[in-house]
Amino acid sequence: MKKYHPKAWLWWLAMFILILGGAIAYFLSQQKVNPDARKLMSITVLLTLIGTGICVISATADRWIQR
Repeated sequence: MKKYHPKAWLWWLAMFILILGGAIAYFLSQQKVNPDARKLMSITVLLTLIGTGICVISATADRWIQR
């Protein structure tokens, strides 16, 4: 029987945020006509990195607190 990690959902959420944010940023980078697309792409990348970072930090918090 596999051992279930109680915070495994945070790793999946981080991966989902990273894939979704990357796809949105890619599609925004393909829009050459819209001048606001570059600004939206930068905001999307920033929010993707922040969301992914928070999930990874939260998932590994037990390792850091026990030390």
